[in-house]
Amino acid sequence: MQHYISNHFLRHFVRLTRQNNLDPVELLKAVGLSKKVVTQEYSVLPLRQFVTLLTHTRNQPRGKSIALLLAQQQDISVFGPLIPKIEELISMGLASGNVSIDVIGHSLGFHPRKLQRLLAKEGLSYSQILDNVRQQHARQYITHTQFDMSSIAYMLGYKNLATFSRECKKWFGGSPSQLRKMTDL
Repeated sequence: MQHYISNHFLRHFVRLTRQNNLDPVELLKAVGLSKKVVTQEYSVLPLRQFVTLLTHTRNQPRGKSIALLLAQQQDISVFGPLIPKIEELISMGLASGNVSIDVIGHSLGFHPRKLQRLLAKEGLSYSQILDNVRQQHARQYITHTQFDMSSIAYMLGYKNLATFSRECKKWFGGSPSQLRKMTDL
């Protein structure tokens, strides 16, 4: 499973490379990264590609000091596997309905198609992850809260109770009310 890092670790990359008479755009291109990695407010990049960029930069004349300065900042944010980050973003966006692959992909700094390709490499689809997160939250809300079923449906991003009930039957083999009754025993 591939690991990712926040682009915040590169926030001084452009300034440092220019101070050392290096072209940051050329360095990025040399390792297959676009300029937006350092210009976007928030995005992620594969950890392997980040390490390749630092190695390539270090191998340039005057590049050793840049790699050292970036490493000394100790501002590294490795996300680890991407799936838990996607699940977290979906969880935060469920009630507002901001869980489309477009929204989640852009939140991670990926074009939706690229996110689909990354997930496909892991043998997953975005809809599978969304369904899994909804199922986990549904079980939690039904069995551990007293929210009415319409409220739970809304909190999970469903437009109506009927759709939520159909999904519960698929997930749990019964209606939300039946699941709640079984856990009340």
